[in-house]
Amino acid sequence: MHCCEVVGDLPRTRNVWGLRGLAIFIEVMQMEEIAEKIGSLEDYRDALPEDDQRAFDSLMKFARARVSACARASKLTVLESMLLAMVIEQQKLIERGPC
Repeated sequence: MHCCEVVGDLPRTRNVWGLRGLAIFIEVMQMEEIAEKIGSLEDYRDALPEDDQRAFDSLMKFARARVSACARASKLTVLESMLLAMVIEQQKLIERGPC
């Protein structure tokens, strides 16, 4: 949402979202970094045996599912936040026990 004010003959748009808008922008940028990091691991994934590729894909799915939380962890590197998301999901699977 923007408000428009006229300065001379030129309209000037000003953002009325303030700090919340900035926080959303930063979160989106961090989400893009996470997506890029996952993409950069594609060659590594391709070099894995087929069983390991399936496990790797599951771990990346866990990281993608928590991309919002990862993006908010601004003190962590992209890889650290992804690994933390994977560890959390693995812990949940351990706590559930065998099906």
